[in-house]
Amino acid sequence: MPRRPFTLSLCALTLLLAAPALATILQARVDVESLTRGADAVVRARVVRQVSHYGAGGPQGGLVFTTTQLTPLEWWKGAPEAGDVLVRAPGGSIGAWAQDVQGVARFEIGDEVVLFLKKRASAGDRAKARTRQAASGLDALPDLSVYEVHQWTMGKFDVRALPEASGFRATRDRHTLTCRNCGGEADDALSLDTLKARVLAAAREATR
Repeated sequence: MPRRPFTLSLCALTLLLAAPALATILQARVDVESLTRGADAVVRARVVRQVSHYGAGGPQGGLVFTTTQLTPLEWWKGAPEAGDVLVRAPGGSIGAWAQDVQGVARFEIGDEVVLFLKKRASAGDRAKARTRQAASGLDALPDLSVYEVHQWTMGKFDVRALPEASGFRATRDRHTLTCRNCGGEADDALSLDTLKARVLAAAREATR
């Protein structure tokens, strides 16, 4: 399957070329409180749909993205949206063409997740851009607000039920990136109640 080199320039992030994908080096604090302060929204949600599509330049631009549609279950920070939300990430597959970017948050249909999000565009912005999106394939998705996951895969927690109906566990996976001086290792596996309480406390503190 052909793969095309892909580079990004982001604060506190360096992407180094590696085979067959790009290695990601993240240099930012990723404890729950730091993630909450840096995010525009924190939401518990369920994945309902995914579409891979070209960037704004269309097929000629050669950049592939994947946009995931999620149904929010709870908003822990930020103004709740009226309906679903979209989360966009670099990389994806269109036919025999694929681009891999290590360190991005990955989703499967039906997953329940907690996401720390940065807002990219409102639903109104999506509607205005529909003529450009038609060429990229993104017009297959509804006009919803678009976000990206804050601090890449470190801003995504997978939610799983614990045995014997004893609650839920929230975990994140940092193996697809190199995290330098990020800290927060103790936060990689938390009870869902603990994660929620810490997010709510950090969000309240940020408004004081």
